[in-house]
Amino acid sequence: ADITTPGELSRGLPHELLTFRECAGLVRKRDADSHKGTHGHLLVLAGSPGKSGAAVLCAHGALRAGSGLVTLGVPASIAGTIEEKTTEAMSVSLADSGDGTFSPDAVEDAVALLRDKKAALAAGPGISASASAAEFVAAVVGRCEVPVVLDADALNIAAENLEIIRETRAPVVVTPHPGEMARLRGTDTKSVQADRVGTASGFAREHGCHVVLKGARTVIAAPDGEVSINPTGNPAMATGGTGDVLTGVVGGLLAQGYGPRDACRLGAFLHGHAADLLLGETGAAGFTATDISDKIPASVSSVLSATEERHFRTVG
Repeated sequence: ADITTPGELSRGLPHELLTFRECAGLVRKRDADSHKGTHGHLLVLAGSPGKSGAAVLCAHGALRAGSGLVTLGVPASIAGTIEEKTTEAMSVSLADSGDGTFSPDAVEDAVALLRDKKAALAAGPGISASASAAEFVAAVVGRCEVPVVLDADALNIAAENLEIIRETRAPVVVTPHPGEMARLRGTDTKSVQADRVGTASGFAREHGCHVVLKGARTVIAAPDGEVSINPTGNPAMATGGTGDVLTGVVGGLLAQGYGPRDACRLGAFLHGHAADLLLGETGAAGFTATDISDKIPASVSSVLSATEERHFRTVG
């Protein structure tokens, strides 16, 4: 219905609110004769002693998002643990340093993994920000020729050397929470939260990357200035590992051939809606990042079956 808003006020606005209808249109249908090789192979570089769970959560998120294959590249120090924790994802042991984190000696092996039919890279969950890991990440990402998602410790490493983002040959997605965004921008969390849209869009423009600024109403910003606001999600998501799952979801969509902007928008919407579905079932906080990951297929189904726009409310 016409509510008499002048049309010139809405024309040319760079922001959009993501909707079920919009995201349903982004979901790709699968051919009947498709197979695991049809839906992309994601390489995940993640983990360190005490943080093997981050690597597993990232891989699991990618698989739940539909990636046909996922390979986890991890430091040798946690390879045994990863083998015990994973079933569907493959794993490769890479050289580690004396502190158990990625070693620069593993760069050539990691690059070889990337070049072996990998469609995308996700790097950062749980890798630590040690000097050896920083050198490893900078070298591998700098030689990456497929879309890459940087999260967690990879962002903290990039904050010390923004050329990692600017000079990467392939499209780059960064998925910071407000604290990580503050480090990337050289400011404080309060300033980021005071202007979430401006902060995300400014960084995306300056560094030629896609930004998924996590938090209540996640902001997705593209290098061309387009900004999307994600209305899904709830406070029960405030638990360890949810960001690792989102990294996997976005990486898994990239591996399947989604463009960076679509992967970011759809990934954030599905991730948040999965948590909304869980909260609707449980009525309270207490579900885990793994629970959210496992709910991603149901989230996709819910988005596809939505017959009308839904109204969102803050859920406590």
